[in-house]
Amino acid sequence: MLWRALKHIPQGFWIDVGTADPDEYSVTRAFSDHGWCGINIEANPPYVARIAGARPRDVTLGVAAGASAGSVPFFEVVGTGMSTMDRVIAEQHRVAGYEIREHEVPSRILASICADYAPADIHFLKIDVEGTERDVLARAVWTSHRPWIVLLEATKPNPQEQNHLKWEPLLLAANNRLVWFDGLNRFYIAAEFWDELAPASAAPPNLFDDFVRATGAEHLNRIVGAETRAGQAEERAGQAAAHAAQADTRGSSSEEILHGQTRTRHSRGREWPCESERRASAGVVRQDRPFILAYQAARLAKFSWFVVTIKGWSPPFSGEL
Repeated sequence: MLWRALKHIPQGFWIDVGTADPDEYSVTRAFSDHGWCGINIEANPPYVARIAGARPRDVTLGVAAGASAGSVPFFEVVGTGMSTMDRVIAEQHRVAGYEIREHEVPSRILASICADYAPADIHFLKIDVEGTERDVLARAVWTSHRPWIVLLEATKPNPQEQNHLKWEPLLLAANNRLVWFDGLNRFYIAAEFWDELAPASAAPPNLFDDFVRATGAEHLNRIVGAETRAGQAEERAGQAAAHAAQADTRGSSSEEILHGQTRTRHSRGREWPCESERRASAGVVRQDRPFILAYQAARLAKFSWFVVTIKGWSPPFSGEL
């Protein structure tokens, strides 16, 4: 509802009293993502550093906004968004089984914080302080620093009973008008901005607002990121497969060439003896003919000598060979 009323403002400003987590269930996260900034007031020590780290453009104060300046007891309801400065409420949570940690924290009044840090235009003031709403509103100055829209958590956590009757008269007396109750928060518009901003509350949040919760958006971003990385990996795998196919093609061509060369060599090897025989029978190897004739003559002489010796014939010369 806030975004519908104020999205036309490019760089607006908020004051968030009781900021808690900067992302989960945050009223200001969407505005921060669109360039807005503001003052975050949070007394719960575990949240303060987290807010400062997530919102570097903002002013983050680790204090309680209350009825007076000084220090006050703060009761951390561990692991919940129900921490409070109200001792009675803290004890109710303890009885219900919640772990309670007590801290002493500094306290400031809202008018002093606005004087130190706020610009002239405060587009919305959000208050979620679990039972001490009246203390915060009682020390606001509605003339010098006047929010266009004020929203406050208006139900007790357990049971979910409305508690606005304790503090709403202060807002109405400052010329603010109730415009919307969403079951948890009550929204008020400054009278001078009513005509401009009230039409945004004519219908409840619906599909035309095209919104998602911050946690859902983070899950979606992780899914989109994973799909992007998977697509990139698939593309790289496709490129690798294409390179491998090209390498296989080149390897097959080389293998075919090698086999062809081998077959040629084998064919030539088989053809060589036949070719040699043809060359020999055709008298091609003529350079060996003198040697062959001499060899045949020597064999004939040796054979003749052998035959004569057997018959007892002696050669016509003396001496030993």
